[in-house]
Amino acid sequence: MNGYIVCVYENISDNNALKEYADKATKAVQKYNGKFLIRGGKSITTEGRAFVRTTVIEFSSFDIAK
Repeated sequence: MNGYIVCVYENISDNNALKEYADKATKAVQKYNGKFLIRGGKSITTEGRAFVRTTVIEFSSFDIAK
């Protein structure tokens, strides 16, 4: 069964820091053969709080995602 990591950003105050983090995160995801399913893009909020950015990463198992 696949495992997933969901990251939500309430705000982004430093786009340069986010870019540096994204570069490092991409390398880590690739190391474990993960796949970005969602990485930013348009979104709507139907319930709860709105987030400025959402990322969903899929891995081949829950243990690898951990």
